[in-house]
Amino acid sequence: MSFVLFIFIFLFFSSRLLSINQVNGGDECSENQIDWVHHYSGQVKSGGSSIIQTSDGGFVGTGNDYLDDFNDDVLLFKTDSEGLMIWNKTFGGTDSDRAREVIKTKDGGFALAGSTSSFGCCGVASMYLIKTDSEGNKEWEGIYGGLYYDAAYSLVQTEDNGFVLAGFTNSFGAGQYDAYLIKTDSMGIMEWNHTYSGVWSGTQYDGAYDVIQTHDGGFALAGFTSFGYPDMFLVKVDSEGEEEWIKSYGGLDSDTAYAIVQTNDNGFALAGFTKAVGSGESDMLLVKTDSDGQMEWYQTYGGPEYENAHALIQTIDGGFALAGSTSSGDYDMFFVKTNSTGSMEWNCTYGGENADGAFSLIQTSNISYVILGSSTTEPVELFTLNNNEFWLLKIKDPSSIDKTTSNLAAPLILSILMLIFYKLKNKKKEGFRLLNYFSSSF
Repeated sequence: MSFVLFIFIFLFFSSRLLSINQVNGGDECSENQIDWVHHYSGQVKSGGSSIIQTSDGGFVGTGNDYLDDFNDDVLLFKTDSEGLMIWNKTFGGTDSDRAREVIKTKDGGFALAGSTSSFGCCGVASMYLIKTDSEGNKEWEGIYGGLYYDAAYSLVQTEDNGFVLAGFTNSFGAGQYDAYLIKTDSMGIMEWNHTYSGVWSGTQYDGAYDVIQTHDGGFALAGFTSFGYPDMFLVKVDSEGEEEWIKSYGGLDSDTAYAIVQTNDNGFALAGFTKAVGSGESDMLLVKTDSDGQMEWYQTYGGPEYENAHALIQTIDGGFALAGSTSSGDYDMFFVKTNSTGSMEWNCTYGGENADGAFSLIQTSNISYVILGSSTTEPVELFTLNNNEFWLLKIKDPSSIDKTTSNLAAPLILSILMLIFYKLKNKKKEGFRLLNYFSSSF
């Protein structure tokens, strides 16, 4: 009986040590953790900004194809389930045109939101909406803005097959820049638009980096508001874009939200970066609120240098996954997985000799994630990463590797222990002393 207990305790602690070492191990994503990775380059430079999974298990992403410093085109690409390129398309004119998000549309095609300086007014950027079919062929485009800089960073398709775009405007509103939300019909004709300023109306700079449709049919925008140092900015509006409430979160230095999700409890989670709290020059910041925007908790993640989060999802298990950049060590992609209260469960980094950052993230199964990022050889600010190429990376939760490792290790350990036990049978006195020693140790 003592020997059986010894085997059980030995196997239990062995498997726990394997799990702990995997979760808290080295910074880099391990080879066993990486399913596959692909790098893609355009004519001169390319950058990726948004990724979605398609019904055939493949992926569609968008970004930019950089021709030179003043001329870049919108890039749309399709891969198979292993990340191998199937097709790619470019859109734009003779000036700078950029895409920042792609979504699947209800008719099986795609819609892209970004900015264009090739079309619209006055040679400055306007909001840009492109609608394609399932093969990436352009069906129509929409341009929205005024005399000054306007850009879209995010979009959703509405129940009536129209679109809502969120971003910045310098042409309208009360401040130098305001958060800007426009609604179009199914053919991209604008139906309404609204601007939003911070808690103190007319704050100098306000903007939205992400928009989601909420469970009540309205919308929530996340970004920044500044009256001095910028704070995280959360705006809740109804289905017509009328403001319901505005909240901001931050400290005595810069805080910005790049991504938002509505959580399982009808609250919200925002991810970005903070210089006001944390352990480094800047850290990833995750803020959780209730359904009225009241902050419930926040967590920071990072090292002594700069970290930020550009992508956020709520995971199948109710936790969160964030992806962005780190310079605590090398300039690498930084991925963090947390539980439902934001406590970090594991993290890993990925990158090469160049600077790498992640901009989009999806969960493909309960243990797998696909991340879209970009690399550059140029000096970079991690918050505005210029791009030489983009890449897709599929990684696995290390707990799945632990389980496999433990399953393989257990029979081997058991065999060794059985051999030891066989030899000890002929030396009962010494054997019982050995077993008693292990039993007393535990």
